[in-house]
Amino acid sequence: MESAHAFIKSRLLGPNHSFTAVIKLITNALEAQSHEISAQYHQQKINSLKYIGEIFSECHGRITYFALRKAHNNLLHSARVDKGSPCNGCHHVRTGIPCKHRIKALIERGEKVQPAEFHPQWHISVSLIFIFPYFH
Repeated sequence: MESAHAFIKSRLLGPNHSFTAVIKLITNALEAQSHEISAQYHQQKINSLKYIGEIFSECHGRITYFALRKAHNNLLHSARVDKGSPCNGCHHVRTGIPCKHRIKALIERGEKVQPAEFHPQWHISVSLIFIFPYFH
């Protein structure tokens, strides 16, 4: 809440504005911030990751690229998983990203990684709704 307050306060030009002018300044600031967040969101969806495993094709545009890169790194290490090394699920609990054991199991079954394999924090979903009256 403090950061939101500081953001709004930084956009105000001084104490000598009318109520209407203050509302207009705040509205413009929030619209600019919303546009910036929306642009970043759409850029995230448009960009394609190079050299990412086909096993993650269902996740493109639905999972953040940071999480996909981490999962791809786990894919690279999945080749080194021994049959005798059981998965304790610790990696997935800590990160919310499929571990090398899970990825190897999916590969062996011929399946692809689904977005549901990732914790919701890694899902790309933005809904920005700002309802402010416009004063002219």
